[in-house]
Amino acid sequence: MDDEKIINFKSCPEFYEKEKDGRKPNTERFFDGADNTKRKQRLERNEPYLIRITNTKTGESFLRRITDISRWEDIWIISWDATEQARASAVIEWLERDGAKAFSDAQEDVFKENGGRAFLQDVMKKIVAKLREKKED
Repeated sequence: MDDEKIINFKSCPEFYEKEKDGRKPNTERFFDGADNTKRKQRLERNEPYLIRITNTKTGESFLRRITDISRWEDIWIISWDATEQARASAVIEWLERDGAKAFSDAQEDVFKENGGRAFLQDVMKKIVAKLREKKED
């Protein structure tokens, strides 16, 4: 599911590896059908600033900061900065926005579950579980 600043796409393993390692720092998409209308509208407004690409076979994914959204006829080309620094900053931005809330919520849950004690290891496990739940939504 897309959130307001991240747009999600899936790629087959062959393209995924090239997109992830930077040999192919873009994805081309053709939108048809009602299920893609919202994505297309968001791209037209240049709304998302991060892109998440998920491997269709393994479920592994990565985040990148979008640098360009172009259109050629009915094909949308979404490009991103594939440098190591850009990769790190995209993840940091996401963590700053979603990670702090996830940590706070998890800490509160663990605190309640453990009778007033919150151990970092338990909090981190709870964060991972919450983020996985969010990813599946």
